Amino acid sequence: YRVADINQQPVDPNVQPWLTPDSTQDSNPRHLTVTADGTLFFSADDGINGEALWKYDAASDGVVMVKSFDASSSGNVSGFGASDTFFVQGNRVYFAAFDPGTGGMQLWVSDGTNTTMLTHVSGGANPSQLFSDGSNIFFDANDPTVGASKVQVWKTDGTAAGTAAVTTQGTGGEFTVVFSDTLIAHVNDPPDGGS
Repeated sequence: YRVADINQQPVDPNVQPWLTPDSTQDSNPRHLTVTADGTLFFSADDGINGEALWKYDAASDGVVMVKSFDASSSGNVSGFGASDTFFVQGNRVYFAAFDPGTGGMQLWVSDGTNTTMLTHVSGGANPSQLFSDGSNIFFDANDPTVGASKVQVWKTDGTAAGTAAVTTQGTGGEFTVVFSDTLIAHVNDPPDGGS
């Protein structure tokens, strides 16, 4: 059954004449991800706030918007990997979302009540390749402090203050491994391509 009609904006009969006049637009729910406590997070567009972070509230059997990012865009939120879902650690989800202030995609975290931007990179951090050692999350992201569009390995403890690049050279963490609580990253370092 349908839990909620998130986007209640009417369809334009000139654009979609095959739909009935009382039809509403598609909210396009994506990135459906369940946390350890059973909370379902996803992104959807309500036709007013652009693509935003939502969660399913089992107590009310309904949905709640957690955070909106840019009302003028329907491409505000991104998942990771082939499944395009959010990254889960415990009861929190990590995801990429557009920040109008920096003009790009940043790493965010949410527990459904508090939502925090973890990276603050001008033009966008464009985070990817998330994995956890059980307490911290490591990921690849742009780091303009070492050069334009240089990708570095970053670490976060889930707070903005505890989020920073952990590599200082190269163009990205092609292979990232945690061995005995030590981060080992293979990074390319032009011009010789070694590491």
